[in-house]
Order: sequence, then structure tokens, then C-alpha cells
Amino acid sequence: MKTKILLLLMAFLMLTSCVFNDENDDVDQDQETHILPDVISYYSENERFNLIIPFKEARQRLDHENREVYKEDTYEVTKQLQSMSANYFSPADYYIQEGQIFSQEEFTNLLRFNSTENPMGLNPSSDESFISENKQEIKQPVIIVTMYEIDYYGSSNTDSGIQGLALALAVSGDVNDNELDQDELLQDDLLNYSENAARKLVSYIRTMPDLSQVPIFIGIYDLAKSDSTLPGVFISSAYFEGNSGQFTRVNQEWVIFPSNRASELTPEVSTEFNILKEQVQSFLPQEQVGVVGKARVIDNKVNEMMITVSTTGKTYLEVQGLAQYAFQLINDRLQYDDFDVLVDIQVLGETVMVIEKKGDIVKMVEW
Repeated sequence: MKTKILLLLMAFLMLTSCVFNDENDDVDQDQETHILPDVISYYSENERFNLIIPFKEARQRLDHENREVYKEDTYEVTKQLQSMSANYFSPADYYIQEGQIFSQEEFTNLLRFNSTENPMGLNPSSDESFISENKQEIKQPVIIVTMYEIDYYGSSNTDSGIQGLALALAVSGDVNDNELDQDELLQDDLLNYSENAARKLVSYIRTMPDLSQVPIFIGIYDLAKSDSTLPGVFISSAYFEGNSGQFTRVNQEWVIFPSNRASELTPEVSTEFNILKEQVQSFLPQEQVGVVGKARVIDNKVNEMMITVSTTGKTYLEVQGLAQYAFQLINDRLQYDDFDVLVDIQVLGETVMVIEKKGDIVKMVEW
């Protein structure tokens, strides 16, 4: 329920920014949403844009749930896939759909083990084994858990054919579900196998009608570990023209604030967060106020932060005051940092107000 409310609030904030822009064109140019008869154009610093309507559901939309992929990972991988692929597919030039090129049978066979009967399988064959971090021999592990696909078109008319593809292989190195005896593949082995599987996938796509020369961006997404509350991250990516593409390692990480890891990676942001946390908690001295953040860190710089402020406030005025105080603190302490911030104000676990910082613009929705 909380997630649905938060998503609705975020959608509201995006849509209201369109009205805001009409009245203040010089103030907020970095986020805009327009709904046209055949496309939803969404412009933002995070490069998400031009969604073709009527909306076509991905053919494999239920597969990620069946494979027990966390919702947080499904949202994160496709969100980041758009931003990363925008380096090759300009938001001004392309329109997108998802999950249209593979039939359900093809998709299923690609995720199966490689064998004589299923040569297109991306997962290891029966004679492949790996040595885990705990020095155990692991035979034929499931490495490629699922994949995500975004299709790029040159116009909102899909009859013109796909002009580009962005794909993400969601991989996992976990080889033991026992929380008391966790084990995983060595990171280099996970990377090397996944990158080779991605090359094999590109070669298969090249045999498909009208896709022999379509440019392809492909990323390797390491799913969150079973004992983690954080989303996974991209660990490698490549851009293919024809069959040639060079993988580059990606330096992404999700961290909790406050934590030693946050202090180590981003000491200045960590200090500001700790000050904000202490000041928010001091607003209602008679109540326990929890303040926890999580952030995506790319190349040791915060890229996006989400903060949850939780309380059991007894009156609306208490919660209103807390939210307004947090709003002012975001303005004072984080306004000029070059990353987005979303603050979720909760009472007894239910979202009641949301604060959003985009660039140097800070907004709040309350009721």
C-alpha cells in the first residue's frame, strides 16, 4: 500500500511540474511531462522519455515475479537502463516500448541451461563448474536469472521498426539460500560469465529479422543479495554495433545512511545527512522520530537519495510541522547538491507527505 501511495505521489509531482513550467519557463526546465495522442514525453535529468501510447505490456511482465525478483530490482534496473542507454540513444530522437522482440518461448529458452537440445540457453551447461568464495565446487549454477528489454523507435509509429535495443541481464552469484551458510561465486567469475552470455545474446539477436544491424546497449545487473534490503546495481555494460562491443566495468553501489560505508564513500554528504537527521529528530522531543536514508552512489558520488522519516505523531499539526521543518532543512542543507532527493514522511508506516528535490527546486505534497 505504501509503495502504491508513494508512486502516485511521485507521478503527481511529475505531472504538476508541467503546469509549473507553463507559468515559470525560466525556473524549472529540467523536468517536464506532456501527454499527446500517441506518446507520453517525459524529460528529466534522469533521461526517461517518449513512451509510446497506447501502452503495450511487456510479454514477460509476469516472469520477473515468477522468478522471485524483488520489485525494487525490477524498478531500479529499468530506470537505470534508460539513463545509461541515453548516452547512445538520445531522448530527443527516440520513442520507447518494452519487451516486444522475444516470444515467450524464446525468452524461456534463453534463460534455460545451455545444452545440445537448447543451444540458445544462456545459463551454464552441465559440464561447467565454478569455485565459490567458500572454496566449494558449484556445478551448473543459475547465473542469468532474468532479463529486461527496452525497444527504441525513431517515431511513435512502430511500423517503422526497432531502431535500437537496451537490454539488461539480471544475474546472481548467490549459490546457497541458507542464511546461516551463505556462499556466492567469485565476482570476476560472475562478471566474465555474464559478459560472455551477453555476447551470445547479441549474436542470437543478430539472426532475428530486421535486427542484424540494430545498435544494442547491454548492461549486467547484479541482483540484490538475499540478505540485503537494498536494490542491486549495474556492474558492467557495453554498446554493440554489429557484433562488436567492448564491456566496461560500472562502479555503482547502494548504501544506507547513516553507516560506516556511507561515511567512507561520501564523507561530506554523510556529514550533512547526520546533521539533518539530528535536527529532524529534535523537532518532536516527546516522540521517537526515525530518519533513515539510502542512496545510489556512482563513481563514489551520490546520484540519488531516498529518506524515510517515520513518526507516531499524535496530531496533524505535529506531522505538518515536522514535514515543513524537514522541507526547510532540505532547502538549507542539500539544495545545491547535484543529486535528487525524495523524502517519505510516514506515520505508523503510512505515507502522509512527500518532499522532492529536483536540481535546486524543492517541493512538498501534503494533505
